[in-house]
Amino acid sequence: RVGAFAAAGPGVAVVAGLTVVGSGLLAVTRTGAGHRLWYSDDLGGSWRPVTMPVPVADSGETAVVAVAQGERLLLMADDGRGAHAWQASGSALRGGDGRACLPSTWN
Repeated sequence: RVGAFAAAGPGVAVVAGLTVVGSGLLAVTRTGAGHRLWYSDDLGGSWRPVTMPVPVADSGETAVVAVAQGERLLLMADDGRGAHAWQASGSALRGGDGRACLPSTWN
C-alpha cells in the first residue's frame, strides 16, 4: 500500500485522477460536495487540500482533470457552463502552512 485517501466531505470520496507533479502527487477527487484537489509530498502518506480556482459541483455534467510534466501543472475543468484551463507551477503546491494550499498563480 502506497498511501490512503479518506472521504473529504459528504459522501464517499472517489479518486478520479492522480498525477505526479515534480516530486509530489496531485489527486482529483469527487464527493457529494463537489470536485476537490489534494496534494501529497510524501508519496500519499498524508494529503492537504489545494484550493481550486473555481468551485466545480459533482454532477454528470461536470469534470476536472489535472496533468503535469515535471513542475508544470495544467488543470482543466468543465463546471457545466463552460470549459476552463489554468496552469501553475508545481513548486507552488509545496508551500503553505499544511492546512490548505493555493498555488501562488493560477494563470
